[in-house]
Amino acid sequence: MKNNWFRWSLQTLAFFFGIALGILRPIATQQILSFVGIIVGLGYFFFSHRDQTASENAQKRNQKEPFEWFLLIQMLLAFIVGGAVGSTLIYFRPYL
Repeated sequence: MKNNWFRWSLQTLAFFFGIALGILRPIATQQILSFVGIIVGLGYFFFSHRDQTASENAQKRNQKEPFEWFLLIQMLLAFIVGGAVGSTLIYFRPYL
């Protein structure tokens, strides 16, 4: 339970940080989103299989699941989504 709450709170923090950066610097955010998105997407693709295998091995040994690196990837994904939302809000502000 504690690990899920910790993971959720870090992802939420990264999401709101992405929104704040997207609102304050929309052009810079959109420039870095593609670069960070490619790196995170490749990392998620290559490491998700490794995390699943490590999770199965940990369950066999009744240990905690290793998720340290996977949490970083998920935080970066939350940052990308938050940055995209924040930088898009700037363009919709005159219509709100």
